[in-house]
Amino acid sequence: MIYQSVSINSVISRVIRNTRVQDTSYLFDMPEWIPEAMGYMKTKFVLTNKYKDITINFHKGLLPCELDHIKAVEYCGSRLREGNSVKDIRTGHSLNSETVVELAPVSTVETGLSVNANTIWNASFSEDVDTACRLPQHPSAYYQVEMGAIGTSFSDGEVRVHYRAMPVDSEGMPLIPDNEDYKQALYYYVRAMMGGAGYRDTVFAEGELMRRFEVHAARAVSAITYPSVDSMEHKVNTMTRLMPPENYFENFFRVDSGEGNYN
Repeated sequence: MIYQSVSINSVISRVIRNTRVQDTSYLFDMPEWIPEAMGYMKTKFVLTNKYKDITINFHKGLLPCELDHIKAVEYCGSRLREGNSVKDIRTGHSLNSETVVELAPVSTVETGLSVNANTIWNASFSEDVDTACRLPQHPSAYYQVEMGAIGTSFSDGEVRVHYRAMPVDSEGMPLIPDNEDYKQALYYYVRAMMGGAGYRDTVFAEGELMRRFEVHAARAVSAITYPSVDSMEHKVNTMTRLMPPENYFENFFRVDSGEGNYN
């Protein structure tokens, strides 16, 4: 089990240090080759909760590059629901009236209030995703997600997008598990891709580099996925039964205390 992470800059530095490459064009391709190798190794990363305020201009706003999936979208103190209409979002039509949830009015002494359609609500944004998910839904506005952008039924405004993001360092570079076999596997893969891009490697052939990549990748995956003592204890304690107890379905999927303990 690996608990620490490190930036991919450590792998890029290792490639530069060991190959003495002079062509800087390879450096721009390395941040693309490294995620490819991570995909081949099928290694998972831990997502983090983040939010970003996005300015909507003519129904569109750019999503952050690190976004993996959206948890909630806030607008004027309410939560936007995701629309799935086939109509153009710029037509400004509302959602199905049968699923509309009205906003609850709040006191006018609060700061940052806005008025829309005779309804007053708090216009401040939430700091965490749990609070955002508990907000009342907006009665008419909604959003749709496109490739790299978010579209809204209103033309202009500001929304806060709560999302799960890939872990990155202070420079925006992805983080990888801090394991020597893992970093060495990425190093050999990048070096093999450099050969395919025109770099003349006088030490290793491309086939040898890929063989070394597979060896170190297998070792790294084994070390990363090997559970700790606490993880195994948690899995044993939460292990599901292959055979449900007697009267399981008649009791509406409830397991009574002591029931189903067979000798």
